[in-house]
Amino acid sequence: MEQIETKKAQLSAAMGDQQIIQLFFQRCEEAITQTQKKYGALCRSVAQRLLTDPRDTEECVSDTYLRAWNAIPPERPRCLSRYTQDITFCASTVMSRVSISALQLLHFPHSAGESSPK
Repeated sequence: MEQIETKKAQLSAAMGDQQIIQLFFQRCEEAITQTQKKYGALCRSVAQRLLTDPRDTEECVSDTYLRAWNAIPPERPRCLSRYTQDITFCASTVMSRVSISALQLLHFPHSAGESSPK
């Protein structure tokens, strides 16, 4: 039994981008698992550069996998690492801007177009 688990681990570690993309095309959830194993650290690193809250970082990374799942197919990226990195960057940028906008509304509610009280 232990040998089977070791073999699975070796196969998982050796899975290439095109194999993972093929799993996405087959709508196999293992595609997410393999993407996470192979590029999870990269995605977290990208998100952490823009987001200060670790919960936001994890949400952004999870959103990356969901966006990849929804986009592949029909998209067929040539380089999965670059593809996931770009998705993560876009998601973290949006989350960062939303957070900044929310903070501005909390501190300056009248700047959102409301009239000031008289």
